[in-house]
This record gives sequence, C-alpha cells and structure tokens, in this order.
Amino acid sequence: MGVGSTPVMAGYVTSLGIETTKPEDAEKDDELMATKPVQESIKSLGAYRSNAASLKSQFETNTDMPLIPAIRKDFDFSKLRDDLNVASTVFDDNTQLTIDRLSRSILYDLTELENASRFKKGEDPTRTPKKVTNVRKWFVKLDTDLNDFLKYF
Repeated sequence: MGVGSTPVMAGYVTSLGIETTKPEDAEKDDELMATKPVQESIKSLGAYRSNAASLKSQFETNTDMPLIPAIRKDFDFSKLRDDLNVASTVFDDNTQLTIDRLSRSILYDLTELENASRFKKGEDPTRTPKKVTNVRKWFVKLDTDLNDFLKYF
C-alpha cells in the first residue's frame, strides 16, 4: 500500500503571484529618465554603492572598527529613501513592484548591517569571528541589492 504513490502537496504555496521583472524587460519613461532629479538620484545611488565598497574595505582592514558612525554619515536613510523613490518613478507599474521590493531590501540591509555591527554597552569593542561573518554577510547583501537595483538603469 502506498508504494509508488506521489507525495501530497496540498497546503504548500509555491508562488504568491509575485513576478520579478528582469532588467532587460523593464519599461522606462525615457523623458522622465532624462530629467535632472532622476539623473542625480541614480548618480547618488552609484555613490552609495561605492561608499559601501569603501566601508567594507576599511572593515576588512580592521574588523573591530566602529561602523555605525560611518554608516550614518555615508548613508542618510531619508536621503537614500528619497533617491530610491525618485529613481524608481521612471518605471511602469509591473516593474515598479520589483523595484519597490529591491528598495525595501536595500534599506533593510543597511538597518541589519548597523545592527550586526553594534557593540554591546560595556563590552570590549572587539568582534568575534561569528560577528565578523555576520557583518560581512550584510555587506555582501547590500552590495548585491544595490547592484541589482542599478541594473535597471
């Protein structure tokens, strides 16, 4: 009995109907894309990517460096959110869903990077190998999401 039967898949959701738009399939408004605010936002996002790479390089040199002041200096969350929102206005509604997801991921990555780099009060300001690995993970995730976002431009 039951030999050769296939497993039951009831109750498992394999897709929530969220389709990711590929960068080559994205529809952009070329007129809007050429405007100064959009171009400045795209340029700023490129600067954020290079700031993240520079900060990661500094971290690799000294894994016990205090990261939070540098994160807050180089990544003003409200300015970053504005740049993401302005840049994303050039896309059609379908692409907008993917872009919004990437925007939220970038902001989440920065929040988690800040949390991962935090030292506990009164604790020796050194990071264990586990903490260093966690910080590196969020640097990689941030770099990946910024690159994925910028591929659409």
